[in-house]
This record gives sequence, structure tokens and C-alpha cells, in this order.
Amino acid sequence: MINDKQQMSLLRIVQRLWGHVYDLLFLIKGTGRKDLETIEMELDLTEYYCRPYAQDDEGEENMRESSGAPGEAI
Repeated sequence: MINDKQQMSLLRIVQRLWGHVYDLLFLIKGTGRKDLETIEMELDLTEYYCRPYAQDDEGEENMRESSGAPGEAI
């Protein structure tokens, strides 16, 4: 388990998100091993680990201006 002073890598966050997608798909199909409450708690934890990577709107605009929009030549 990662403690509060460690930061989860982006790859690990993406892995967790795909796990949530499949947990929800299995729940919908009726073959899931987790109930909705457990999945929601795990999603909340994943959201917590995403916070260090979040930027406010101004930061995103500054980043776009300095590096170009996706698909544009820099």
C-alpha cells in the first residue's frame, strides 16, 4: 500500500482505472466479485492518487501555449 507521502505513478493509476472499468463490466453482467460500494470506495482512492497530477485551468492553458496543442507541430 502507498502511504500519503508517496505518489502513485501515472502507469499505476491507469492500471487501476482499467481495473475499475472491468469491475463495473463484471458487476453489470452479474459475474463480479465486488459490490458497487467496494468499487466506489476504490474509485475514490484512485481519484485521491490523481490529485497531484491535476492542474487548474490556468496551468493547462499555459502548458498548451508553451508546448503546442496535441497534434500540432511545436
